[in-house]
Amino acid sequence: NVSWWIPIMWHFPDSLNPIVNKTIVLDEHTVRFVLNEPYVPFKSLLMHISSFILSPSSTPPDRLINIHNETMVGTGPFKMNSFEIIDDYGWFGVTSNTTLLANKEYWNGKPEIDEVLFKAFFFDDAKRYREFLSGNLSYTYSGEINGYVNQTILEICRSTPEINALARYNGIHSYISMNYERVNTTMRKAISYAYNYTYDFENIYRNYGERLKSYLPYNYPYANWTAFNVPDYNITKAREVLKDANWPGTENLTANSDISPGNEWEV
Repeated sequence: NVSWWIPIMWHFPDSLNPIVNKTIVLDEHTVRFVLNEPYVPFKSLLMHISSFILSPSSTPPDRLINIHNETMVGTGPFKMNSFEIIDDYGWFGVTSNTTLLANKEYWNGKPEIDEVLFKAFFFDDAKRYREFLSGNLSYTYSGEINGYVNQTILEICRSTPEINALARYNGIHSYISMNYERVNTTMRKAISYAYNYTYDFENIYRNYGERLKSYLPYNYPYANWTAFNVPDYNITKAREVLKDANWPGTENLTANSDISPGNEWEV
C-alpha cells in the first residue's frame, strides 16, 4: 500500500512533477523511496497527517473517494459496522453516527473493547457536554475553538470524580497568509510589526498559544528557533518601515505609536 499510494500523492509545489519517482519494496517492513530530485522536507512530509496510507482496494486512482457509500478497507483493530449520516456540509464534510466492532483478526490481537460508537454533535457543544456529564459518553474533547477552552466546563470535569480531565497539546498552527504578488515586501514587513501578538494569545487563545520563532514548528527536522529575528508588536517600527520605503502619503507623518481614534495615520 505504501509503495502504491505515496508516489501518486505528492507533487512539487509549482508543477505536476511527482516528488517520488518510484518505490522499491525491500522487505515486509522496508520501502525505499527514489525521488525525482532532492527534496529536504520529504521525511517530515511522510509524518504529516495527510500522508496516511491508503489501500488500492478502497482508493480509486483517478477520482475522489465517495465517503458516503463506499466500502472501507484496512487492517486496523476495528471494523465499521454502520455509518449513518446526520448532516452533510458539502466540501466541509459530513457528521455521522458510526459504529465500529472489534476486529477479531487484528494482527496485534483482538481489542479489549467489543464495540465503539461515535456520535455526532457538530456545532452543538452544549448537548455534547450534557451527554458526557450524564454518563452517556465515555470520552469527549474539550471543544476548543482557536485555542479557546470552555473554562467552566473544564472545571466541572476536573471536579467530577468519575471524569479524568487531561490537558494535551493540540498541535494547531495559525498564521497570516499574504499574497506576495499583491502585498509587497515593505507592506508585509509593516503588517508583521503592526500585529498585536500578545493580544492574540491572551484574548483569543486564552494563553494556550505559543509564538512560533520559525516557519518550521519547534522540534521539526531542521527547525531553527534562534536564526530568525521575528517581529514583535511595534507600531512605531511598522510606521518607520513604511516611511523608510517612501510609502505614498507617509512623507509628512510621524513614526509614532499613536493608535487613538483620529490619529494622523488613519486613512
